[in-house]
Amino acid sequence: DLEVVGLIRSAPLPSGKKTLKKRLQKMGWQFSWLLVWQRVAQIVQYGIATILHPIFPRKRALPGWYMVQERAIPWHRAKNINDAACENFIAKLKPDLVVSAYFNQILKENILKIPRLGTLNIHPGILPAYKGVMSYFWVLKNNSDRAGVTLHWINEGIDTGATVARKS
Repeated sequence: DLEVVGLIRSAPLPSGKKTLKKRLQKMGWQFSWLLVWQRVAQIVQYGIATILHPIFPRKRALPGWYMVQERAIPWHRAKNINDAACENFIAKLKPDLVVSAYFNQILKENILKIPRLGTLNIHPGILPAYKGVMSYFWVLKNNSDRAGVTLHWINEGIDTGATVARKS
């Protein structure tokens, strides 16, 4: 049995022409456009699924933001996952375990020490070969014969914690 006690969302791309341009330059234009189109595709896909649901009902996974609203679970939008506000939010929840799934920020020691059991990360690539961002791109670029996902413990390195499971 699992009980979801809270959710943290990364802040969306900032608004304002200068701020947005600065953030996009920092991330790199190609990666930024990929994220924008990925978000558009998610919105379209969710919209189509919502429209077709009465015609073709089926159980579907809900996005985290929808689940927390539906079930009145506390949530926090993190501009910086390691700042005091986020640290206090997590500490108040007293989680046994934190699970990071496709989160776009690096968790530092102040956050990693909060959960009693530790922090797991779902990484969209086979570790240790495909560490970092956009691992699926590097699989294609390297013409690799397999891709996959890794569940691993987070430590202070980047994608360097002990592996729990891998699936190709």
